Amino acid sequence: MINTVKASKIVIILLCIGFVFSSDQTAQAVTASEWKAGNIIDDVIFTDKGSLSVDQIQTFLNSKVGTGTNGVPGQCDTNGTRTSEWGGGTRAQYGASVGKPGPFTCLKDFYEVPKTEPGPGIPENNYGGKPTPAGARSAAQLIWDAAQRYNISPKVLLVKLGTESAGPLTSDDWPFLSQYTYAMGAHCPDVWDPVQQKWVAKCDVNYSGFSIQISESAKMLRGYLDNMTQPWWPYRKPYQTNKLLYNMDENACGSSNVYIENKATAALYTYTPYQPNAAALNNMYGTGDSCSAYGNRNFWRTFSDWFGSTSGLLVKVRDGDGTIYLNFGGTYYPIPSWDIIRAYGLGGTPLTLIDRSALQDLSQGPLLSQVVRFGDNATVYLVEGGSYHPVQDWTTLARYGFDSNNKVDYTNTNLLNILRSGDTMSVFARQPNGAIYYVDSMKKHIFLDYKTFSNVGPSLSSNGQLNFSNLSNEFMNRLNDSSPMLIDGSFVKAYGQATVYLYDKGLLRPLSYNNWMSWGARLDYDNINPVSLSQITNGTIAPTIITDGTARYLVSSGKKYIFDANTQSSWGLADNQFNLVSSQALDRLTAGDHVKLLIRLFDGSVYKVSDGSRTAIPSLNDFNGFGYLWADVLNVDISVQSVLPNSGMLAFSPGSLIRLPDGSVSWVDNNNTRWTFPSADSFNNFGLNWGDIRNFDLHSLDNYITQSLQQLIQAPDGAIYLAEKGHLLTVDPQAYGATQYSFSGWVKSRLSSSLISKVPIGPHLSQFIQGSSATIYKVIDGKKCAARSPGSFIAAGGDWNTITKVSDGFLAKLQNGDTF
Repeated sequence: MINTVKASKIVIILLCIGFVFSSDQTAQAVTASEWKAGNIIDDVIFTDKGSLSVDQIQTFLNSKVGTGTNGVPGQCDTNGTRTSEWGGGTRAQYGASVGKPGPFTCLKDFYEVPKTEPGPGIPENNYGGKPTPAGARSAAQLIWDAAQRYNISPKVLLVKLGTESAGPLTSDDWPFLSQYTYAMGAHCPDVWDPVQQKWVAKCDVNYSGFSIQISESAKMLRGYLDNMTQPWWPYRKPYQTNKLLYNMDENACGSSNVYIENKATAALYTYTPYQPNAAALNNMYGTGDSCSAYGNRNFWRTFSDWFGSTSGLLVKVRDGDGTIYLNFGGTYYPIPSWDIIRAYGLGGTPLTLIDRSALQDLSQGPLLSQVVRFGDNATVYLVEGGSYHPVQDWTTLARYGFDSNNKVDYTNTNLLNILRSGDTMSVFARQPNGAIYYVDSMKKHIFLDYKTFSNVGPSLSSNGQLNFSNLSNEFMNRLNDSSPMLIDGSFVKAYGQATVYLYDKGLLRPLSYNNWMSWGARLDYDNINPVSLSQITNGTIAPTIITDGTARYLVSSGKKYIFDANTQSSWGLADNQFNLVSSQALDRLTAGDHVKLLIRLFDGSVYKVSDGSRTAIPSLNDFNGFGYLWADVLNVDISVQSVLPNSGMLAFSPGSLIRLPDGSVSWVDNNNTRWTFPSADSFNNFGLNWGDIRNFDLHSLDNYITQSLQQLIQAPDGAIYLAEKGHLLTVDPQAYGATQYSFSGWVKSRLSSSLISKVPIGPHLSQFIQGSSATIYKVIDGKKCAARSPGSFIAAGGDWNTITKVSDGFLAKLQNGDTF
């Protein structure tokens, strides 16, 4: 193979190494990182004979000559009138001086009578010029004819023209006719010249001429493709590792082993048997070093720049039935859906249109499937996300919606090379964003965090292991969102919704605002897909009266307060009113003190608890009046209101004086008893302060037992007193008896010690009494007997120091007796 360039000295370059040129390039379009030594071009791209029509080839050739102006293709200097770049006057003058006279016919304008068989003696006037010889065909037609005859892409032949010929011929606007002689380097092997002591190109004159060069190059490539899989083939072989030299001088430049992935690449290495070294690749559009070979690099680079990618991984036949094929490893596989394309990681791969004949060089494989098995290997794989995942059993695969009917067996194990090795399929799957799911029956259950995964996962795995499969979003989106995997005691919320739930024992327990406060106003809830969350059964509102099956608790402000039997009874709670919760839910609460019978709400109000309800203590004086201590008060949140109904009453401390709107004044005693004063005189008799009376609404004392307060009082210890003039007069048994006051028929008020303590204890009630007048009475048999004179008083045993002062009201209650 040989290229000849215009110069003052003819330069011969061995085309097996490749001619370096960059005149057609204005910017680098490919880089060294994209080069694949084992796959320069795919078979279907290489053999796509229908990739260009004759007119398209002609248009391409037109576009390659010069830059042109105003949309008009560049013009050829056919007569050599322009100044020569190599000196010596005009181009015509320079050509004549080196034995290469005009005309200088551009490839786009070139015609030749086809040379159908090898042989010498091609008349020079058949190369071009005018008039056009009879039967001559254009270069575009000759290229197309060769492509059709040998099922080689015309793009490949154009690139070969651009890289094998000098100039290069495709863009030369004043080529010598001799440049057409061996334009494709066909039948120009490199031979060792012992005289010159170097490798030289020795071309067979029988294959000179443009048409025979085009035809022979296509024929040679076709011959390579058709025979290279035969056992006797001595050159580069596809689908196996080949030793490829960097240059003819292996001792100086070395070699490396390359696995050749397809026939087309093997054909290129057979045609030009060297691979580019690092220096050639690192200067993609220039020269490398003394060991660099450029032929195959230039072919790949030029094809990519002129026609796009040399990869045809996904192909579709022009005017076919629309089937897309995977072209790989010498086999093409029909692809039934875009889901399969994505599963093989080919979603972003360009789709190449090809002629159906391009498939003739390939074997047809079975339909591409996601469930696959290769050769004699019993392992079944799921193909997903560009990886192959070993499947240990069909049960696991069924979780993802596949069964044995989806399995396809492949005899060609090369298909594995397009995929990465993936994780073994598991009941657990992880998406690229890190979300982990439990998969079952085409449903995915998300784990909200790794803690949940590590706690719940082992019970779901057959072997207790937590291995998961890394799978793509597209694949996981096939699965229906189902209920999330949750730990008992978790707080969760649906996206875009306000309600927070307590998840416990398989139920979602909604939290009202008050209950949320009771459980500690926790903000560590997880937001979950509403569809997933809706698949968990809803329970009743999250409880605040709970049990773990043994102890019983009140939930308040993030704490758990334990009930004892007496407190539970006072709160009016039966055992079956306590909601059973998990230990995990219970553990989310901080341990508090025991539940108490005094509670304080968030607004500062304090209540006493009894008989299953709460009664407000209206003031600090009442609180202190009960003798309560603040240490005995339990601070609770508002949710306790739903547990303890409000009695609507008030708990007044013993000794409280309460006036209702009806004017009645009551004196509050223990045990929810109130003593009403029948009159102002009665109030005064007890010596109470009118200023201590507090006014409350009509129903404030409805829960109290109402008693009318009597003047005669009996203490808890049995002592009898008479309330008189602000004192409690002690009534001795003798005075109480029938001979004196005869009180047994009187109604007595049984007051508590606390009330009795509120009134000063006066003297003992004597038999001689005196009201507001000067008259002195002696009480005999329940009657008051008036003394007629001081003398009679003395005579009756009276003593001025023993007279008891009483109210006129009390005197009025005694019947009149005889005077004495």
